[in-house]
Amino acid sequence: TVPTIGFNTEKIRLSNGTAKGISCHFWDVGGQEKLRPLWKSYSRCTDGIIYVVDSVDVDRLEEAKTELHKVTKFAENQGTPLLVIANKQDLPKSLPGGMDKLYEMILKRRKSLKQKKKR
Repeated sequence: TVPTIGFNTEKIRLSNGTAKGISCHFWDVGGQEKLRPLWKSYSRCTDGIIYVVDSVDVDRLEEAKTELHKVTKFAENQGTPLLVIANKQDLPKSLPGGMDKLYEMILKRRKSLKQKKKR
């Protein structure tokens, strides 16, 4: 795969699992250092965040961890469901179902927010 240069966006209809048939609008915001200050703008008013870590680039794992902590500390992201995926894991026993889990977390959060509004 080629690293994301800038930002890409795509609307995808999920095709399996409990989230089957759900349409999601994905923003691939790229991980280059010069783009990171813009992440805050793209995570505002989002239902969920998928944070992809390059599992082959061991030298940058600590940097990825630091940046993930920054993302989760944004006030706008407090309580937002977060899915961390280590890509390039083409081993036979890799775990499927990450999108299902994120969808379940989004539904749980929406339900919780609705209950808070009723009070």
